[in-house]
Amino acid sequence: MREPVVRVALPQRREIVRLHLLALGTLFFLIVLVLEHQLALSKARAYRWFFAVYNAGVLWMVACMTIIGARTVLEYGEYKPLSHLAGGGHILLTIGFVLFFLTVHQAITARREEVVPA
Repeated sequence: MREPVVRVALPQRREIVRLHLLALGTLFFLIVLVLEHQLALSKARAYRWFFAVYNAGVLWMVACMTIIGARTVLEYGEYKPLSHLAGGGHILLTIGFVLFFLTVHQAITARREEVVPA
């Protein structure tokens, strides 16, 4: 017998996923773009790791949120392991943010060491 589920309208669930994609996918990378222009972030050693881990975290988190939202709308009920998997996406995002700040630090340090022509 299925447990009763609190009904959530589909647009509300879509808005949550859309907001996360907008903030973590678009706005954050606009900031990265500005810093790339100023500091040449892609030349830092940690940049590739940051880029891969962060994007994997965003993809993982959004996929889990979409599945959880679809299950809620279809009234399948809560599935605890899926919530734990979504937490894994948040952990990847956190690691990605740490790698991002390490990348910025490496880029600033490399910029200071550059020889300025007279």
